[in-house]
Amino acid sequence: MKSILENKTENYLLPFFWQHDGHDAEIPARVQKIYESGCRAFCVESRPYEHFCEDAWWKTMDIILAEAEKRGMRVWILDDKHFPTGYANGILEHEDLNLRRKFLRESHVDVMGPMAEASVLVPMHTPEEKLVSAVLFRRTGKDEELTGEPIELDVQSEDKFVYFSVPEGLYRVFFVFETFSGEENKKYYIDMLSKESVHKLIEAVYEPHYDHYAKYFGNTLAGFFSDEPGFDAPHFGMTGYDTGIYNRSVGQPGVMLPWRDAAAVHMAKDGIDEPTLYLPILWYAHDELTAEIRLAYMGAVTLLWKENFSYPLGDWCRAHGVQYIGHLIEGMNAHARLGCSAGHYFRGLDGQDMSGIDIVLHQVMPGMADYKTAALVSGGMVDGEFFHYVLGQLAASHARQNPNMNGRAMCEVFGAYGWAEGANVMKWLMDFLLVRGVNHFVPHAFDDFFPDRDCPPHFGADGNDPQFAGFTQLMHYVNRAAHYLYGTEMEASGAILYHAEAEWMDKSSAMLTQKPAKACYDAQISYDIVPLDYLETAEKNNGRFGRGYKYLVVPACRKLPERFAKICEALKNAGVPVFFVDYAPDCVNISENEIVPLQKLAAHIKESGLAHEYNAKEHLLRIAKFTRGEATSFFVFNEAPNAVQETLSLPVSGKYIATDLLNGVYTRGETADGTVELALEAEQSVILIFGGATEDEWAGFPEKSEGLHMAEIETLWDIDLRETGKETEFKPFRKNSKLFNITGKNGETEFSGEMRYKTKLNINDTAHVELEFENVGVTAQLFVNGKDMGQRICRPYRWDITEAVKAGENDVEVFVCNTLAQRMQDFFSTYMTLPASGITGKVRLFVQ
Repeated sequence: MKSILENKTENYLLPFFWQHDGHDAEIPARVQKIYESGCRAFCVESRPYEHFCEDAWWKTMDIILAEAEKRGMRVWILDDKHFPTGYANGILEHEDLNLRRKFLRESHVDVMGPMAEASVLVPMHTPEEKLVSAVLFRRTGKDEELTGEPIELDVQSEDKFVYFSVPEGLYRVFFVFETFSGEENKKYYIDMLSKESVHKLIEAVYEPHYDHYAKYFGNTLAGFFSDEPGFDAPHFGMTGYDTGIYNRSVGQPGVMLPWRDAAAVHMAKDGIDEPTLYLPILWYAHDELTAEIRLAYMGAVTLLWKENFSYPLGDWCRAHGVQYIGHLIEGMNAHARLGCSAGHYFRGLDGQDMSGIDIVLHQVMPGMADYKTAALVSGGMVDGEFFHYVLGQLAASHARQNPNMNGRAMCEVFGAYGWAEGANVMKWLMDFLLVRGVNHFVPHAFDDFFPDRDCPPHFGADGNDPQFAGFTQLMHYVNRAAHYLYGTEMEASGAILYHAEAEWMDKSSAMLTQKPAKACYDAQISYDIVPLDYLETAEKNNGRFGRGYKYLVVPACRKLPERFAKICEALKNAGVPVFFVDYAPDCVNISENEIVPLQKLAAHIKESGLAHEYNAKEHLLRIAKFTRGEATSFFVFNEAPNAVQETLSLPVSGKYIATDLLNGVYTRGETADGTVELALEAEQSVILIFGGATEDEWAGFPEKSEGLHMAEIETLWDIDLRETGKETEFKPFRKNSKLFNITGKNGETEFSGEMRYKTKLNINDTAHVELEFENVGVTAQLFVNGKDMGQRICRPYRWDITEAVKAGENDVEVFVCNTLAQRMQDFFSTYMTLPASGITGKVRLFVQ
């Protein structure tokens, strides 16, 4: 708190700074704008830069690094010519074909026996494709289910026919080919299963940057950022039905599956003899072997990713004095699948120095946790349960469980919401992340020219963004809040098992992690998400495990690996209860009282004395407990779309400081029994700090003003307008006007800029005076008698104006800024609600 009050915080912000060919002249001013926003680092992305890693790029980077060094800023580099990471600047177009991605595809035909000396045509395939196996499986007659052991067929790739005898019954002949034919636009992407292939990314991008800028590594140059690498398993042919990129994984006919011979070696280590003969089970269920084969395969490819992609990149960076960060595509449960992600969130990022997620494209919308909502993503809809109850916790959990990450949890945020994303929405999103334990941020994005139709908003917008002052205030707030919270111990009363293995083994019976997560979080029960890998190695004793988790929640599933049974036994022996939601996997023997219905889970945890009861009435009130030294803090954020009044029961008592780090308002309070009354508007948050301050320090903060009398003010306003980036002077708009929506049907519908309001208020009681506007669209800066009272970027739009008012007539001037959406009318903004522009609703005075 002392460093915050003295404006000596560290930096936790590294926004994207997009580079396009031919804009070098603009770079110094753009870097200065990033600095002015409060960000002390940025991540350079070529989006796209035609001559990436060529002479023109080094000239651009020379300017960028020099400008950053001049200002004491740090620079990160997105590690490829364009996202998603994996193109390796096109190096594989000129390399050994074997370094490119490999997939498995299958072709089959059904045959009825008995039939002696039968034959079928070997399916058509290219000379590049290799026949991995040809087998015969019996069919059960239940859908396309297989049974029994595979019968290996004698066939070579060059054969045109395969000859065999068919036993009695219906059989399916499978041909499994290794192929390079993935998505056409990614045919030269590296293979994350091959260390040799991944090294080509290092060779093409990492090493050239080190060769040019070794002197900056570890100081001005902070590290590299991988953006959305994935297996990118495509759907092929007419087999099955494509369920979309988020859903492609094992168990889906028609999906090509990532492959290297090393995967078969891994599968053999997991007890699968001759694994290539069992590959058809990756697409079609077997009455006995489905779970075993699919677990072995998914375990193999996700561990190969971790060993050959994530750790080699991270190790290279650490060996060169910099850090490695980034994120996968997590959305819509893709994180545990193969379509556009890495099959396992934790393994996919384990070699990094920060965990990572992103919130873009309207994935999280304020107040909509209970709903599926429209968004500009595949399918046009996002699942609120995943994004509100799992996404942030994945990042925070991984950061605290992985020693390399040391608590650093990163989120790329704001991108592609459109110009309609005002500072109030951005502030809501930041609090959404902070309260979940995320503490490093990549705002998306600064651009090197305007206008750019590519995924706005672009901060500053070459002087055209009315929201830039609000964005700047927000960035300073985030640095203060992250500085306070980073390094604390964030409470997680228990842990919820990550659902990846359960879904791989039997998707039909596997409950997603977000189901118990929502049940807990809506009851203000804190949790981390833990994978089996962590559970296996975590210490277990004295009723706790890992980071001090007091219980484990297992989402409903019928299948989990056998190793879970040993983990479960060890937890119970250590006195840690395990709660199985709805039903348990068949690998464990449990008593009936260990099964907990989902709808009773939260109550059961509290009744067992394993989580604190805050007695909050609003389920969208989020409460996070942080400890550091003698201080215990509670970050309380109202995610609901309505104001709340709560009498919270905290697990501590005594003197506290209530901090509004956004507006720099601090008050002291005291509670004898832990009861604290809070009134929070929608979008509002507060940090309550108990302990860590001396008596004199605590007494130095003012008491919260109580018993104020509210009066609604009826006054008329003079309103002037100035279009940001187009006009230098305000133009008169209305005189002696009531308040109304400036961009409403009867106003200036396409106006984006500043709205100046002037009036005079008669105030008699001046001992303590506060002024509040009910609605503002979007940011407001208040002057009273010429004194700057500060800017508000979200509710409540309320100022303590005591030091500026005088008895009698007072001059009031308000500068309000809306967003660029009215002028730009971009496609992304069609998914956002545009609030009324200017001041609307009631004006209130609060006096002693």
